[in-house]
Amino acid sequence: MSHRAGRPHRPAHPTFAGATRALALALGMLMTTSAHPATAETWPPGDYPVDSLRIEVTRQSVGATRTRHVVALLGSGRIEVRENTALQSSAPLARDALSALLDRLYRLRFFTLPDSYLTRYGVHITAEGRVQRSALRLPDRETTQVCVHIGAGQKCSVFADDGPAELNAFARDVRALAP
Repeated sequence: MSHRAGRPHRPAHPTFAGATRALALALGMLMTTSAHPATAETWPPGDYPVDSLRIEVTRQSVGATRTRHVVALLGSGRIEVRENTALQSSAPLARDALSALLDRLYRLRFFTLPDSYLTRYGVHITAEGRVQRSALRLPDRETTQVCVHIGAGQKCSVFADDGPAELNAFARDVRALAP
C-alpha cells in the first residue's frame, strides 16, 4: 500500500510496466545465454548431434619454446593431434570410446567446474584476530586445458599438474589415446 491517501500504488500505464518487465527479463536471459553458454541452464543441451561435439585436451608448455599440444576427439569419429597449429596425426575414434569419455566428464560434473584452477586461495588469521583471504596467481606453469565444444557453445577448465586429480586423470587418458 502506498503511504499517500491509503491507495495502492499503480503504474501510470499497466501495459507499459508489464512490457518493460518482460523486456528486461528477456534481455537478461539473452545476455546470460550469449555471454557464457556454459553458465546458462540450457547448456549443455540435453540432446545434440554427435557431429557437433569436440572434446579437446590442450597441454601448454612454458619457457622459451612455448608449445601447445592438442588432442581433439571429434564427434565425427576421429581423433586429431596438433602441435601448435600443425596437424601431426589423425586416426579413427570408436564411438563407444567417445561415449565413455563424455560420460566420464558428466560424472565429474565438468560443466559446473571453475574455468580456472590457476589461482590458489587461502586464509590466515592476523595478529589482530582478523581473518584475511589471499589469492595467489600461479603464472608460468605448464597447464592443461580441457574443453568441450558443442555447436557454438563451449566449456573449458584450465589447471596445472596439482589441479583436480580426476580431471588430470581424464586429460592423461585422452592424451594416451593419441595416435
